[in-house]
Amino acid sequence: MNEPLLNLVVWSLGAYIVFAMIPYRRMPTCGMPLMYLFVLYLNHWFGAAIHCLPWHATATYDFVYLGFEQSFIGILSLIGGVALGSFVSAAMIGRVQSAKVRTLSNPMVVEAYVLTGLVFFLSQPVLSRIPSVRTFSSAGWSLLVAGVCLATWRAALAGSRLSILRWLAVSSLFPAYSLIGDGFLSFGIAALSVIFVFVAVFYRPKWQVALLSLVSIYMGLSLFVTYMRDRGDIRAEVWYGESSLSTSATKAFEMLSNFEFFDPYDENHLYRVDLRLNQNELVGRSVDLIRSGVVPSGRGETLIMAVAAMVPRIIWRDKPVEAGSGDIVSRYTGLIFAQGTSVGVGQVMEFYINFGNVGVFVGFLFFGLILRVFDVVAATHLRRGDWTGFIFWFVPGMGMLQAGGSMVEVTSTVISSIIFCVIINNYLLPWFVNMRMRSSGRRSIGRAAP
Repeated sequence: MNEPLLNLVVWSLGAYIVFAMIPYRRMPTCGMPLMYLFVLYLNHWFGAAIHCLPWHATATYDFVYLGFEQSFIGILSLIGGVALGSFVSAAMIGRVQSAKVRTLSNPMVVEAYVLTGLVFFLSQPVLSRIPSVRTFSSAGWSLLVAGVCLATWRAALAGSRLSILRWLAVSSLFPAYSLIGDGFLSFGIAALSVIFVFVAVFYRPKWQVALLSLVSIYMGLSLFVTYMRDRGDIRAEVWYGESSLSTSATKAFEMLSNFEFFDPYDENHLYRVDLRLNQNELVGRSVDLIRSGVVPSGRGETLIMAVAAMVPRIIWRDKPVEAGSGDIVSRYTGLIFAQGTSVGVGQVMEFYINFGNVGVFVGFLFFGLILRVFDVVAATHLRRGDWTGFIFWFVPGMGMLQAGGSMVEVTSTVISSIIFCVIINNYLLPWFVNMRMRSSGRRSIGRAAP
């Protein structure tokens, strides 16, 4: 039994449970800090937990311990940043509450957001060819998810649990779509998780939420190990196959027909979890190389790139920044990955390689503060019936929920989402709602920007 790592795993789990049940409920919330923390745990906690199992022998334990040690610092600092963000948000809440609500909760607004998000997401093949516009496809996906969240909130206001369950059922199709359409399961799971956590914030009774959460986590792990078993075949069909979408769907159905329930005693299952849900080893390798002096620290290099990424490419055409993590992981871990393999650096590793332990602590403190501000302001708009204001803050806030990505991806997504929401709220949404109102003989509305 690896007692030092086990202690960190137990303490971090306790921190998550306490954070989920107590600290930030005194102020409005959409659950965004909990969403981010959940993604952080997916990338770090499960991988560390399986290394505490005495029957799971591995030669990378030292790296896993070093990496999860930094993750634990980040988890505690993030929680502190969220708490600090609650105090900072108080002043912003006052300004939001004193502002005039431009568009009250119109049922057509939900329909407009869902349909608009769907159109932009399905237009991804075309939008991806246009500089500075390609990011709108991912913003469209976030808008679709936010629209579904808004639909569940509207159902809750109407007291219709059946409608909430219907929207959750529709959301459960997201993983299937992302798997069949793109060969990735993670995008759909991330979208479903956001919607689930959003509903969990306001759903009662809480014991049902807790029970469903435990079942969902276990079934999610089971789906993951099953997917990892057949991932190569499915991606070969989706990416390189010349067959129709129905054939890809058949491959996915074959995967589910041979579904494997997660077994912590099955070494194959533990290996699959260790392969993709254990970013601690990569973090640990970077810690080892930097502390030993083999690789110099970045001293803010990637964070400067993240700031530069906030400038749209249509303004700065020769911007020397690309989305993704580039060769950062290889440079700071010493590992060589197969050509075409994308390995996300994650915030834990990125903050560490720039400024060490201090970078992890300060980075997550600031990150948690900003995330909490987006969360509180979005929730305040939601409760006031200002749904356009909710979308304006919630969709960019979702851009921060990339715990396994780089800060370049985070900042570029947040900025593009803000621009996207301004365009949607000021132009497309009023056009759509006015068109529907005229067709029904009702009075039109003006612009709906928050």
